[in-house]
Amino acid sequence: MGRIGAIVGPSYLSAVAVLVAAPQAGFYAFVVPAVLGAVLTGLLRPGTRGARQARSDAPNSEVTTAS
Repeated sequence: MGRIGAIVGPSYLSAVAVLVAAPQAGFYAFVVPAVLGAVLTGLLRPGTRGARQARSDAPNSEVTTAS
């Protein structure tokens, strides 16, 4: 994602600078994706990947040995 941002970011800022003549347009142009990314990150469920991995690493308790 960082590489994509490094490639697309300057083009995005140039497009905003051409379309909007206000000096603070560049600041607001990068606030919108940052807030969107923060909201989407906040919507992720915590611990989902670790829980699956812990269950797959645990020994199978249902297997019994014959005596």
